[in-house]
Amino acid sequence: MPYILETNGPALSPYVDSGAILTLELGTILKTNNTNSTLFVYGSLIASTTPDNPIVFTSLKDDARGGDTNGDGSLTSPQDNDWANIKFLSGSVGTFVNTIFSYGGFGYVGPEVSATSTAPMFSIDSGAIVVIQ
Repeated sequence: MPYILETNGPALSPYVDSGAILTLELGTILKTNNTNSTLFVYGSLIASTTPDNPIVFTSLKDDARGGDTNGDGSLTSPQDNDWANIKFLSGSVGTFVNTIFSYGGFGYVGPEVSATSTAPMFSIDSGAIVVIQ
């Protein structure tokens, strides 16, 4: 069963607190409920697993991963920008091994990304991130 990251705007977004370490178990599926869903990381986020059991960050509308979580059958389907991104703030650390990111990128334009470019899945403010494929 997937976890739903609920948010009602930037002030009410899920976060990993400074000094905290969130380690996701193999096969974890995280779905988001709206386009403003940003996961803020002030501490450490570790998503490290095996190729057979990837960790997935995706849209609530993504029935292919974790089933029909929103319970609407085939009425909705996932699209790019269904959720925002993962934002790493100063002093934070992220590690991703065999992690899948689907249908995100809404609302973020980084310093070297134009408004017409595909938005990145990560925003990093002086933190460290390691992505291993």
